[in-house]
Amino acid sequence: MTTAGPDEDGTQPLGPVVDALGMRCTLAADDLVGGAVVVMKVTDVDGQTRLSTWWSDGMTWFERIGMLRVAEAIEHPTDRDRDGD
Repeated sequence: MTTAGPDEDGTQPLGPVVDALGMRCTLAADDLVGGAVVVMKVTDVDGQTRLSTWWSDGMTWFERIGMLRVAEAIEHPTDRDRDGD
């Protein structure tokens, strides 16, 4: 994965990183994105793996936790998923 690289403070835009992972979304022309929480599995040079999170500027901890909880509920398998139907 190739990105532009970090700024002096060690940060870099997430757009190129997410794009390199092939992530896409469907938005209508008049949809407005109000914020985002990104969770990434990151492996460092020593092979250690961690989960890291980033979020949009201005988001409160309450909004971030709420979005994560809703995402968890959406991704949680249903009984039908577990039964293989």
